[in-house]
Amino acid sequence: MTACRRFSRDDTAFRFLIDSLLPQIWSAISQPPLDLSVINAVLLLATWPFPTIRFLSDPSMIFAGIAMNSSFLMGLHTGRGTHSEFKHATEVNDTTDEEATFTWAGCAIISHRVSAYMGCPSASSLFNKTVDQLLDGSSQFPLPRYFYLHLETARFANRVSRTMCASLEEAQGVSHHLVAYMEEEYTKVQRLLYPDNSDLDHFTLLSTLLEIQTYYFMPLPGYSPELLKRNLIKCYTTAESLIHQAASRLHRETAFLHYAPHFVFRTLLSAICVVMRVHLSSYTKGFQADTVDALIKEAIRALRICSVQEGDLHVRCASMLESYWEIRKRSNHWCRTGVSVYTHRLGASLTFDCLRRWKRDVEDARDSGRGVIGPGGTEEGEDGGKKVENNNVNVGGVERVDEGPRPTANADLGLADPFQRFDWSVFMDDFDWSFTNTSTSPAFMGPMGPT
Repeated sequence: MTACRRFSRDDTAFRFLIDSLLPQIWSAISQPPLDLSVINAVLLLATWPFPTIRFLSDPSMIFAGIAMNSSFLMGLHTGRGTHSEFKHATEVNDTTDEEATFTWAGCAIISHRVSAYMGCPSASSLFNKTVDQLLDGSSQFPLPRYFYLHLETARFANRVSRTMCASLEEAQGVSHHLVAYMEEEYTKVQRLLYPDNSDLDHFTLLSTLLEIQTYYFMPLPGYSPELLKRNLIKCYTTAESLIHQAASRLHRETAFLHYAPHFVFRTLLSAICVVMRVHLSSYTKGFQADTVDALIKEAIRALRICSVQEGDLHVRCASMLESYWEIRKRSNHWCRTGVSVYTHRLGASLTFDCLRRWKRDVEDARDSGRGVIGPGGTEEGEDGGKKVENNNVNVGGVERVDEGPRPTANADLGLADPFQRFDWSVFMDDFDWSFTNTSTSPAFMGPMGPT
């Protein structure tokens, strides 16, 4: 099924395999202990999931957890294929030590990647002595360069995730000193990985750096606006480089996005959220609008290229972002600080926060009949965390800053229906959509426009 994602000779093969595998997968994983072939199949499904997944109901984290726990039951975490303490009387275990070691390393990589984009803590016990031996060269099995880089960066990112998770348990934010320290530590790791890095290696390194820097969007209360601005611009620069690396160099030279794992798509989504969020703040006044617009369009094209089936998550997400961006460009500039109100989604908090904020803004514009998105969302001012209180209005319990009159007709935007390309079912299912104006809701529930 994974190999047929881009099978052009017969486009029905992919659909046939999806329909055939769905019941078989759930049947196979319900009969523990799983054998090695099933564990590796589940890891493939967590890396290149079914195209029918939704944003929040992605089962990849469940699959990764099943693979991890099944590996524990088989003793694969010890790096040994046959272990006297993990024998099962009813199972014939002919797994080699090499198979056990690489499967366990795969569990470590995929488990972290999936938990990172879902914004959930990952299992720290995955990065144990078996992984350390692979990375320090003391293992009898040499790692391919690309595999080594993924394992090393996943191990470091897992350390960051555990540290930030502990910090967020104690406070509603993360100290910029802690994020900066993690950046410095990661720089040291990058120096060790620097020789002979390919474009693909560089993309992996940038992805991990972005994962670290997104924590700048969750500063502790009383933060310095000027310091926050510098940190967010730094994160913006990383996101910009990552988009160019994936959409331009890698895809142009190797068709990378056609075959990229799902966590690459989620990384690009995180990058575009960073770019749009910073641009919607007051921090990019010196930026050229045409340059930012071109960057966002390039990122949206990259998301759409990742699509393997009509109407899949990649297409739906790209269409929503494209529509939102086109509407926003024709409305007043928003004054936002870029601070995320989400904290327990860890590094993915920014993505979840952006999608929920933008959903509220679109809902407000739709219900008001304006057809444009004015200044909206829960936001803090530029004075170190205090709310802007002058000329505020309250819409649905969300405080908004009034910036004066706004256009009131869809025709002013040059769009016959600026909401048509939104996949409303995604917002309803994944982002707690609630129609407040039932008399108008049917008009917005039609199919998406052309993509």
